[in-house]
Amino acid sequence: MPWWLTAALLALALFAVDRLLLAAERRGWIYYRTTPPRRASAGTALLSVEAIFRPEVQHVVDERAALETDEDADGEPPGP
Repeated sequence: MPWWLTAALLALALFAVDRLLLAAERRGWIYYRTTPPRRASAGTALLSVEAIFRPEVQHVVDERAALETDEDADGEPPGP
């Protein structure tokens, strides 16, 4: 196979993967190129890891989890 045909096929494959990743980003599945990730999501993940090494931050992790799963007396999630 000539080198130019290999280069063209590789460029076509990279273009197709780029378009696929952009479509997944539009649907909200991933953060790829146009939408930056929220800083809070990375901080929350790192806080859980930090709780393993520093037990004094465990109460912060527990409070954030309680806020996410807060329900009223009927078992329904709180309104907006």
